[in-house]
Amino acid sequence: MSSPIIQKEYLSAYQRWELDSFDCATPDKNPEPDQNPAMILPTTEQIDRIRQQAQAEGHAAGYQMGKNQAQAEVQRLQTLLGNLEQELQQFDQQVAQDLLALSLDVAKQMICQALKIHPELVIEVVQEAMRCLPHFNQHAHMILHPDDAVLVRSYLGDQLSNSGWKIFEDTRIECGGCRLETSGSQVDATLPSRWQNVLAAIGQEGNWLE
Repeated sequence: MSSPIIQKEYLSAYQRWELDSFDCATPDKNPEPDQNPAMILPTTEQIDRIRQQAQAEGHAAGYQMGKNQAQAEVQRLQTLLGNLEQELQQFDQQVAQDLLALSLDVAKQMICQALKIHPELVIEVVQEAMRCLPHFNQHAHMILHPDDAVLVRSYLGDQLSNSGWKIFEDTRIECGGCRLETSGSQVDATLPSRWQNVLAAIGQEGNWLE
């Protein structure tokens, strides 16, 4: 077994080896970033401010939303009230028109009924029509329904004869009316004409026979 002796020519200069000191280690100029940094939690005051800010923003948004909804509802109600008022006005006008039409119809029926019960009312109609004409008339005559002509001759025969009036009969003239004519004037006192005058006085239109 050979001896583990190292020959001299193979030996180099002696160097002492020492363990490096940790205190003298040169810091790394570009350290690697920490892969797991510690999470920084907010403080109680920060959490409270965040909560207050969120509440304030929520209240503001809710207030604005509620305000917009309220304005929209007010506008809708105003529109409904405007439409209702317009409909009420139209309804009132329609009711007034219907009542007026009913009143006119009742008045017409009453006139017809009165003439049937008191046919002598035609005498007043004739006298009123005569007063609308000048006193001295040439070729004066009146046109009456045959039934009314009998009554007028009975009540006003002598007066008409002395004034030169003549009586003509026409079945187209309704009882209760007459038409007076002279050489220069004419008075239409028939029922349809008088009815038209009544309607015109109250701003209405219509015919006697409807």
